[in-house]
Amino acid sequence: MPYLRRLERRHTGGPSAAAPAAPSRSRGISFDRPARQSRRPVEQPARTGQDVTPVRRPEGLTPLTETEPSVTLSRSQSGIGCLQVTATARLDCVWETQDGRAGLLGVGTAPPEYGRRPLVSQEGTDVVIGLRHVRQLRRVLLAVTGPYGTEAEVAEVAEVAEVAEVAEVAEVQVHLLGGSVITARTAAPSTPQRPGGPVASLVVVYQLDGELVLRRERYWWPDPRAAAAGYGFAI
Repeated sequence: MPYLRRLERRHTGGPSAAAPAAPSRSRGISFDRPARQSRRPVEQPARTGQDVTPVRRPEGLTPLTETEPSVTLSRSQSGIGCLQVTATARLDCVWETQDGRAGLLGVGTAPPEYGRRPLVSQEGTDVVIGLRHVRQLRRVLLAVTGPYGTEAEVAEVAEVAEVAEVAEVAEVQVHLLGGSVITARTAAPSTPQRPGGPVASLVVVYQLDGELVLRRERYWWPDPRAAAAGYGFAI
């Protein structure tokens, strides 16, 4: 019937009307999950021998200098025999054990003995560091008190150090079992210009996990006790 057809067209809005598009949920922002990216570990550059500072070992005559101020003894060099220390002048030694005992060799508290052998001892003008029980040792300070050397030694050190005003020379030699010798020396300015005093701290010996490390020093003090206090020894 014509009347019913017109009524049907009015309610349906015409045949096959397209559905309106769904409104966007945001303005320019996508809520879609981003594509998953592969997570590859960052490759680290391989370590080379240049990354590790090599340990300097004593061999023959081994001087401790400004450019190479320290040397590390091997475990056999640190644990067999003894270290014989000599000096060009009066030699003073301050010692300290792992349990905190400390003293100035020859004055006051004596170093402990292990197996009838003192950890540190004095033989004439030399200092002897026993190595059988080296792990009981924490550190040793070696210092000298002038006069320090001959005119020839003074001239030699002045030339090497390129110092014009040198009055004396301070030197310590550490003799190892097997013949190697470690030396440390410093040019001492003339007495009126010398900072601190007549005592020169030249070498500090540290025990680290059974190995001894020797380091060159260059400081001046009024007396050995002042030098010990400057390094934190409780004597």
